[in-house]
Amino acid sequence: MPGATRKAVELAAIFLAAGAVHTLVSVAGEQAYGPLVLIVIGLATVVGAFVFRWRPRRHLPPPRQGNLWLVRATIDDRPGRLAVLAGAMGALGCDIQSLDVQPSPAGVVDEMLVAAPPNTAESAIERAARSAGGREISIAPADVHELTDPSCRSLVLARQLVSGQLELPAAVSALLSADVRWQAEANPLRRPGFTHRERLLLNHPRSGIMVVRRPHRPFTATEYARARSLTDVAAALHSKDFAEPDRQK
Repeated sequence: MPGATRKAVELAAIFLAAGAVHTLVSVAGEQAYGPLVLIVIGLATVVGAFVFRWRPRRHLPPPRQGNLWLVRATIDDRPGRLAVLAGAMGALGCDIQSLDVQPSPAGVVDEMLVAAPPNTAESAIERAARSAGGREISIAPADVHELTDPSCRSLVLARQLVSGQLELPAAVSALLSADVRWQAEANPLRRPGFTHRERLLLNHPRSGIMVVRRPHRPFTATEYARARSLTDVAAALHSKDFAEPDRQK
């Protein structure tokens, strides 16, 4: 309802209420019991207002909220395939909160944070993704912290590295939502790199390597590049190799 129309309706309601009260007072005033009737109506109105205000509301069901899921699926790198996947999520009643598209040798990897209706089964989400042509599907519960854009998350973690709030293994763990273990002495059979889809090996600036694992949710080359960027920041901090700006005298 437009604002002008709503104001006109409210004004009309005020005039109607005033006319009704005036009529009631005029009619009741001519009767011997008129004042008593008005007092009873006033008391009933006050009591009704308090009852409505303080009545227990425990019988009302709590509001139902959807569940957040992190859905990752590989799809063909063809026009329209992402729209088909998004349509499948929409048909299930899922709302896509964020989307990260990463290149892959098998196509593209779409990582979506979706808000699903209550009681939506994980298997139903997987079937919907598979029906849209999704492959290598992984689904994991998520929370609101996952809403942060990956690029912003990387910058925040880099700042925390520089300020000393986080050590490198903790920063990599937060970036990739993975388990990170540092080995002080490097195993010659383990060379740092993107060696396994569920395991990354990263050089630690001081010594040894970091073994990064995340079962059931394979890493992508993009994630490996982001983790390497964090290790580069830590290496620069360790070597103190910062170019100080020229100071003008």
